[in-house]
Amino acid sequence: MVRSLILAALVALLPLGGLAQDRPQNDAIKDAFAALSRGDTALAESLALPLGTAASDLIDWARLRDGNGSFEEIDAFVARRPDWPEQDRLMRAAERAITKDTDAARVRAFVGDSPRTMDGAIALADVTSPLDPNRARMLIRAWIELNADAETEARMLAQFGLLLGPHHAERVDRLLFAERVNDALRILPKLSPEERAIAQARIAYIRNLSTAGQEPEALRSVPGVAYARFDWLAAKGRYREAITLAEAQSPDRLGDPFRWSGWRRSLARWEMRQGDPDRAYRLATQNGTTPEDGYNHADLEWLAGYIALRKLDDPARALRHFEQFRTEVETPISLGRAWFWIGEARAATDDQEGAMAAWREGARYQTAFYGLLSSERAGLPLDASYADPLPAEDWRESDALRNDMVQALDLLLTAEQRGYAYRFAIALGESAPETDLQGAIAMLLEREEHFLALKVAKAAARRGLLIAPGYHPLHPLAAEPLPVDPALALSIARQESEFRADAGSPVGAQGLMQLMPGTAREVARRLGIGYSYPMLTSSWSYNARLGSAYLAGLIEDFGDSPVLVAASYNAGPGRAYEWMALRGDPREGELDPVDWIEHIPFRETRNYVQRVTESVPIYRARLSGKTGPVAFTPLLIGKEALVRPRPRPSGLGQVVVPAPAAERPALDPQSAPRPIARPSAPVAPAAPRPAGQ
Repeated sequence: MVRSLILAALVALLPLGGLAQDRPQNDAIKDAFAALSRGDTALAESLALPLGTAASDLIDWARLRDGNGSFEEIDAFVARRPDWPEQDRLMRAAERAITKDTDAARVRAFVGDSPRTMDGAIALADVTSPLDPNRARMLIRAWIELNADAETEARMLAQFGLLLGPHHAERVDRLLFAERVNDALRILPKLSPEERAIAQARIAYIRNLSTAGQEPEALRSVPGVAYARFDWLAAKGRYREAITLAEAQSPDRLGDPFRWSGWRRSLARWEMRQGDPDRAYRLATQNGTTPEDGYNHADLEWLAGYIALRKLDDPARALRHFEQFRTEVETPISLGRAWFWIGEARAATDDQEGAMAAWREGARYQTAFYGLLSSERAGLPLDASYADPLPAEDWRESDALRNDMVQALDLLLTAEQRGYAYRFAIALGESAPETDLQGAIAMLLEREEHFLALKVAKAAARRGLLIAPGYHPLHPLAAEPLPVDPALALSIARQESEFRADAGSPVGAQGLMQLMPGTAREVARRLGIGYSYPMLTSSWSYNARLGSAYLAGLIEDFGDSPVLVAASYNAGPGRAYEWMALRGDPREGELDPVDWIEHIPFRETRNYVQRVTESVPIYRARLSGKTGPVAFTPLLIGKEALVRPRPRPSGLGQVVVPAPAAERPALDPQSAPRPIARPSAPVAPAAPRPAGQ
């Protein structure tokens, strides 16, 4: 009864395709894509034409993105549908389709002064006077910066070899920083002996050849060789050597500072955990990157601020870093993070008024981990809209259906073209008006497309638009008789698979809650039910039953702290025990759970724990229809039970969730077959860890 009522409140059983189109039309769009896949473009277009402009344009889009069209066709399509997905792919396809007969003015207008492909550079050069100095500069820049296949490279060299000859080493340098070794090997014969020796030393490191490390000492100061050696050392776990090498390079001798910044983020955190905050701070700050290098630079700014505040007791210096971080980020997650730590730094300088102002700013992002902490610091309640975020307007009567991308998304789902639908969901979230997004998400939820609804909402959130029903969709999982808080189960599923029932990971995790087959088999045995590998991805309810039972076992092992439960679910219980032994128990109150999380050595797991825990209060509000004071820290340390009766929506009252059964799947924490996250920094210390760290 409860399940049927919840499902009635959450989803309608009739899909949009059946509402918007009759069966012959549904069959027609499927047949159109089938014809296109066979290469019968004429039939595909004739089948799509009666279905309207969106259907016809979809067939064109799918054809043109694969390079099956003339320059003129792609140019016209891009002008007509500038917000449709994969614009860059379409424009690169257009440049490759330019011929000698293409109108010169049209080529210049389309390519501009920055071609996207080497084909585009050649085409632009062909319609530009050899006397134009910009022509040579454009060709040189294209040769250094653009990737190309062997055939296009040969054309470029055949036409402009004399001009490009002095720049072969620069091209190889850029290719090897990007680890495009095969592309670089084609150019090696054109290098001088000294340049070739440098490239070969780098390739030995990149490919981990037996000759790695055997280059002459004089070559090790060359920026490209230094980076290749640094990356090789770090990947082998020789962290002290890697750090020493990085410190020996001045910022202007890094070659490509961005390439160093990924490991630099990890190794700075490692030094912080090993008890050398001064060295950690230097690694984070003396990095050579700029805001143009994107999030790596921003995160290094944040990390420098965190080290200055928490380890060096220098809140004024920390504040400068946090303020800079704030200027470089845009997403709710990062803005919440920025404002919370600005508040912490201000509070540490006894600027309580400034701290409170910062936390109030951070509280604008209550769907994010640090936004919730900001709300708690500021004493602000959870926004009431999270409890009942359903749009007032029926999506069928909204403007959403007039949006061509919404129409295209509907058609793609009807045609069972889920890969293309995914691309349109992202593009829709990135560009559509808020009202259209609300309608599109309502449509997707009615079709039980929780994964796509979440993708739309996440893309919208990155530009500051929160569409709550899609950002935290109520999957029917919530109606299952789970042995854990449904809010936790929803939060885990949201982070694990984004509610994609057929999801599979590179390491073998399967389905809605991303269970490893070995774990699923053991849980099924403990529960006394049959194990079926295919059902892990064909039946979300089967997957949820096993996943929630595994969660219940983790709760019995680690208590009600979602920090430890999420960390062990992601990285394995053995890792959680290891981190508790190293850093202490975040449930005991003396240790700040936020600092405990920030000291997790796996970047993936740090993010995972924050994303799971931030979703629990939102899902509790959605399930109960109630909000109130934000008590996030008590939740993190486990003062609020994760296995207990939970209120249900639509006035259904209390539904008692059974406690974990005695025969819970109590797997050996050291051997539980969960995927282990790739460390963003080493776990095992390479040097003795100072006491107290």
